[in-house]
Amino acid sequence: MREKIAPMIGLIRHPHSSPPATSHLRTPSLNPGAWREGAKWRRGLGLPLLASLSAFALSYRGLGFNIWDTLAISLVIFGGMGVARVLYVNDVCRRAAERRASDVTELYRSTLRCLAAAIDARDAHTRDHVRLVEFVATELASEMGLSPDETEGIRTAALLLDVGTLGVPENILLQSGRPSAEEFAAIHNHPVLGAEILEEVPFPWPVQRLIRSHHERWDGTGYPDRLQGEEIPLGARILAVADVYGALVSNRSFRRGWPHEQALAHIRRGAGSHFDPEVVKVFLRIAYRIPRAGLSRSVRDSERAATTIARATQEFVWLWDISQSANSTLDLQETLQTVARKVAEHMDCDACAIFLKDADGVGLTCHAEYPGEPVILRGAKVTVGDPGTGQVARDGRPAIIRPGRDSVRTGDGTPSQVPYDWAAISPLGAGSASLGTINLYRSGRDFSIEELDLLNSLARHAAVPLANASLYEAARQGAERDALTGLHNVRYLCNRVEQEFARSSRTGRPFSIIAVDLDNFKSVNDTLGHQAGDALLRDVSQMLASAVRDYDSVVRYGGDEFVIVLSEASEDDARETIARLDRLMTDYASRLPGLAAIGFGASFGAATFPRDGANMKALLEVADARMYNSKRSTRATRRAA
Repeated sequence: MREKIAPMIGLIRHPHSSPPATSHLRTPSLNPGAWREGAKWRRGLGLPLLASLSAFALSYRGLGFNIWDTLAISLVIFGGMGVARVLYVNDVCRRAAERRASDVTELYRSTLRCLAAAIDARDAHTRDHVRLVEFVATELASEMGLSPDETEGIRTAALLLDVGTLGVPENILLQSGRPSAEEFAAIHNHPVLGAEILEEVPFPWPVQRLIRSHHERWDGTGYPDRLQGEEIPLGARILAVADVYGALVSNRSFRRGWPHEQALAHIRRGAGSHFDPEVVKVFLRIAYRIPRAGLSRSVRDSERAATTIARATQEFVWLWDISQSANSTLDLQETLQTVARKVAEHMDCDACAIFLKDADGVGLTCHAEYPGEPVILRGAKVTVGDPGTGQVARDGRPAIIRPGRDSVRTGDGTPSQVPYDWAAISPLGAGSASLGTINLYRSGRDFSIEELDLLNSLARHAAVPLANASLYEAARQGAERDALTGLHNVRYLCNRVEQEFARSSRTGRPFSIIAVDLDNFKSVNDTLGHQAGDALLRDVSQMLASAVRDYDSVVRYGGDEFVIVLSEASEDDARETIARLDRLMTDYASRLPGLAAIGFGASFGAATFPRDGANMKALLEVADARMYNSKRSTRATRRAA
């Protein structure tokens, strides 16, 4: 890191710099003989020479002085005017040199500010932090009576204070949570890295030492060298106050900036422990200047570049955050919901939905949306190739559309009413190999091309953990599927009900299960044969699966028994589903005379969490009891008939 960055900074030498000095401060000086470096000063002798020659001629010819008196008068005139002229020219040259030095110094400062802004721009929330620290540190140094040269050294150190963070990975530096012990160690090493990066730069002040020590504490508990009291350089003690104040009032990715008065109170409490009490006393005396200081925007021309750096860095952090979160589980539904939540949190949108291609590759189904309340898109359908989502899934190219032009339908085939004005849609993956699409929705203003590009980048990276979760899901489903009917088996049921318990606890919404038992199925096997019985089980399985929502689950519990899990369904929802299933079964039996003669049908019983039980066993017992009550009632009705 040092080998790459130090040469770049080394080019930014202060106009008065000399070989490195680390033991004391050097006072910059101008070259007093600069006026002799050119020949222009000689032009100033022309007028004195002409005046002396005129005096010589007048004195000798007109006044009758002898040659020696005339020569003496001419020399006096020439010397006096010549010295005056030379002094005047020397003063003009000196002032020009001072102006040039001032311009070069300001250019040097502006260059350092641009470099500091580029370093600071890695975090979009702290782009003004470096200018605030520079202002506060410079004001403090001046108020404490430090010389202009010492103040300039502190100003330079303030601008380069965070150069060591270039050696700290962005995923550690910009994370929203609390860092681990190892991550704290990496962060605490940045003052050392900063001093090492600048080691070869010949500053005329001890900039490296100030940067290394700006996180030391007055009570000796700071880092990296645990210096105490006046062992800490005065410049570093000043920078410590300025840096902490700037950090407190600046916005961060994980919190809003503190109010000015709250930050002052924190620094006041830290006097004598964290900070030098004398520096704090002076800081509180000048603090009134800070809110209305009107910090100079001398690096305004670099703002666009800084914004670009911040955007690129932020994109990297988002990609890392999404990848880390999505790779933390192999459960497909959990991964989908995590990706939808993370993308919605990082992008400026009202909602995010993820559509995955169906097994036949012809359609897409929305498997996740954020926020999930109320349910708007989950379970919605799209045909690959249809306008909007379907077209993006087919062509593999992102697009910005109005949701009204999308072809999204609800589970029953009716057009879905999406309550947003604009949609940005990106494929999950590349081309025809894409898993589906990720859709952002927003009301009001439309999405920009930059936002669409960022979404496309996030979608490409999110596709990897989603593909892994899909493969795992396929393998898991192979072990959790009934070979005859293709429905889920009991092993799956346990996992699914646990998921519903967790979701219901999180959202506060109920879910229901329905127990299904086929009536007189044994008579079908005895009368029509086992092959007919197997065919009947497959037909019934397809019927049950088609009668519920895509995010509900139908499980073959064993033999002629089934269990249906209805996600986020109340007791009334369960009753409506049972009525629909009963009509389907009655219609199916009536179309096959052999079944009607046997008295084939189905009995149903429902249980709802949390009303009917707090665990899977309790819910199944209630559903079974209600199912057998229904079966007995049906038999009694048939006997009475």
